[in-house]
Amino acid sequence: IINTPDPKLLLSDAIEKYYSKSGDVNRRFSEFIESFGGKKEFKEAVNGVNLKTGALILLDDNKWRYGLPTDNQGKAIRGAFIDYIFNQAAKEKK
Repeated sequence: IINTPDPKLLLSDAIEKYYSKSGDVNRRFSEFIESFGGKKEFKEAVNGVNLKTGALILLDDNKWRYGLPTDNQGKAIRGAFIDYIFNQAAKEKK
């Protein structure tokens, strides 16, 4: 079976696929990235997520606030998620 990446894969669908799949748990972050077609495509998918569709609980000025993230907060949230996934993938056995 050849696993070809889906260029139109939504982040939410990839997460659902990731948790419902019984794959190699030692490469789960790498497989998650590969499901988008690679690092570039993964970053594009994450950066395309609209965080202004629902309110989030955010830490702002050391106070918890409920509301929509600003553009800068959204960029930071997306960037932190990308960095975390890439860092975890780098720790996996190849």
